[in-house]
Amino acid sequence: MKDTNIMIQIKILPISILLLLFLVLFNGCYSGNVKVHGTVSFPDGQPLTKGTVVFQSEKHVAKGILDNSGKFVLGSVRIADGIPLGTYKVFITFASVPDKNFIPPPSEPDAMNYISLIADQYISVEKTPLTCEITRSGAQHFIVEPPLK
Repeated sequence: MKDTNIMIQIKILPISILLLLFLVLFNGCYSGNVKVHGTVSFPDGQPLTKGTVVFQSEKHVAKGILDNSGKFVLGSVRIADGIPLGTYKVFITFASVPDKNFIPPPSEPDAMNYISLIADQYISVEKTPLTCEITRSGAQHFIVEPPLK
């Protein structure tokens, strides 16, 4: 009888270890992301329609591309997969349009010049005044100033 109990324990032990290992790995891979979407507009209510909204913390980065109505959906690994809970600095990249008045130099006929649509303070994580505390899924709204003229 003792030999049977030992044999059962020996057979169950590897299964238990595999199950425990699976649970640890699965738990470590779970992202815990929440869905976050939002809008970016100017003080007059006009939407910012060009650019990428970036949420950055010490450990995580998520991005969302602005559409023609100023809306974005955040993704950290895949499009719209959300973001972990936490506090983030928010900045906006590629918020610019080609300068139609720019004349390229003869040595660089394909050169382009771009005009920023937003004030410089919003285009880098170091300068941005925008922050956001993500505590649950939902919408975020940001108001940005146009560039100084």
